[in-house]
Amino acid sequence: MSTSKTKKRKSLLKIILISLSSLASLMFLFFLILFILFLVYKEDIRDTFLSTLNQNISGQVTFSDIGFSPFRHFPNASLKFIDLSLYETKDSVENSNKLPVFDIDETFISVSLIDLLSSQINASEITLEGGSINIVVYPDSQLNFEKAITKVKEKEKIIKEKIVPEKKDDESPGISLNVDDLKIIDLQLNAENQFKKNKLQVVINELSSEFSYFENHIVTSIELDTHIDSLIKNNELLFSDEQINLESKLEVDTDSIYVKLEEGSFSIGEAKFLFNGVFDSKNQGFVDLIVSG
Repeated sequence: MSTSKTKKRKSLLKIILISLSSLASLMFLFFLILFILFLVYKEDIRDTFLSTLNQNISGQVTFSDIGFSPFRHFPNASLKFIDLSLYETKDSVENSNKLPVFDIDETFISVSLIDLLSSQINASEITLEGGSINIVVYPDSQLNFEKAITKVKEKEKIIKEKIVPEKKDDESPGISLNVDDLKIIDLQLNAENQFKKNKLQVVINELSSEFSYFENHIVTSIELDTHIDSLIKNNELLFSDEQINLESKLEVDTDSIYVKLEEGSFSIGEAKFLFNGVFDSKNQGFVDLIVSG
């Protein structure tokens, strides 16, 4: 009986080992095929990504290289963009005198494998690592980000692409983006209000967020761990070298720059506050903010 049980155990162990080896071999073959397909369709994916964005915005999106990582957001594939940047306009001379809206060292975008092979980009997870974001409010109260993502007027698109039939505004698909998980790691944020002479420099240690953008409307939730290098108001340094934590949800209308803050929490050093409110840049910068703590 003992010999029979031992043989059965060895047989079962052998079956398990064979199954695991077969599964590992299939996984290796699967990712090898994916990698080969990516190399074959790499230029198509690159062109699809750039044309989809740049044909619909006034700004210019660029990157130096694109890669493929099958494991980072498994089971989805992950596209890796090196030096991903957004500029205010497509005019290289004008862009040379300004910092990009953002310049990210490494950007990972999780996409469906089926969409990827059909040259479609639908992101569910995005991770940004290293680089900088530069937000500028010009004297006319316009944001550089707003200028960059403003939809290209239909007539401009027709002239540029030499399209004969003119589409109606309601037929233009524009850009929509839904991100279930947005992560930012070790990123520097620079913000400047040129009219009020305010400046802010922040190093974002880690940020987790959900994000959606549709028809010039942004909805996002935020969990932020960051370090403020300096905050300058009217050319005077208010404070520096402070640790900040923030949890909140906000809605932004990019046409009117109307911002609504749901109830959230904010802590700096040992102090902690609860807040909610609205900001309306078109109504002479109207602010209604309730803070307790």
